[in-house]
Amino acid sequence: MKFGNRFKSYYDKHPLTIVKNIWNCPPCKVCGEVCNGQALECKESGCNFTVHCYCNWSLE
Repeated sequence: MKFGNRFKSYYDKHPLTIVKNIWNCPPCKVCGEVCNGQALECKESGCNFTVHCYCNWSLE
């Protein structure tokens, strides 16, 4: 997976972007743990949706 790639998810109506979180990591919307490292984020204004890559893949 490459940073910046976009994917469709069942959890959010917008496409999700692969990011690497280092500082001020938000919690995962699936498991609730901090999304430190590689994650999927919605970049749409006001959406604030973040999920671990492995949480997204395991539940789809």
